[in-house]
This record gives sequence, C-alpha cells and structure tokens, in this order.
Amino acid sequence: MTYASETWVLKEAIIQKLLVFERKILRRIFGPTKENQIWRVKTNEELDKPIKHKNIINHIKAQRLTRGRPGAWETDLVHFIINGNINLFY
Repeated sequence: MTYASETWVLKEAIIQKLLVFERKILRRIFGPTKENQIWRVKTNEELDKPIKHKNIINHIKAQRLTRGRPGAWETDLVHFIINGNINLFY
C-alpha cells in the first residue's frame, strides 16, 4: 500500500482519508470488544494502544527520511565515482 509513498503529496484531506482507512482496517483486524455482554466497536484510543501510536502517516514520513528524494542514490553514486571517493576495484 505504501509503494513510493515518500513521493506522495500529503495534504490534510489525504492524511485524514488515510487515517480513516487505517482505522477501518485495524477494526477488522482487532475485532469488537465485549463489555457487560454487549459487543461494541473499539474506539480510536483502543486501536492506538496495540500499535503504540504508529500510524501510516508516521510510516510515510519515516520513509521520506530514510530514502530521501527519488533517484538520489544514483546521482550520489556517480558523484562519488567521479570524485574518486569509491574504489570500484578492490
């Protein structure tokens, strides 16, 4: 689901839609809660506890930090080879 997500433009409306979709999936995974012989849907706070407040938006932002801009490693590799910082012949 997050393929190439580091290039996505995250506007507020998209962020809210992603968070709503994530909670919908989490509710399906964790199922309902039974209290006093009555089944009910888990609250957002109850869904945050098992995933330790890690959501899809935090994941996308972390991907941006770890992967950088798209294609950056190719240009950096060429830069290192031209400047002689990488020895290709061991």
